[in-house]
Amino acid sequence: MNKEIIKTLFPKEYARIESGHCPDCNKEIEDDEFDDNKLGFKEYLISGLCINCQNKVFKQETLL
Repeated sequence: MNKEIIKTLFPKEYARIESGHCPDCNKEIEDDEFDDNKLGFKEYLISGLCINCQNKVFKQETLL
């Protein structure tokens, strides 16, 4: 994730990511949220999105 770009363009969402929350739904990211999902964890490192929001963005069935 390019923090400077995100911080400049999306300050509210950046603040959520920095506080451990999903930038879209503001849900707190759980420590074990990506234990069984390496690809989801990689996407989280890029976008900060929780697994449910990732599933919505990529049109997959919600797992939780």
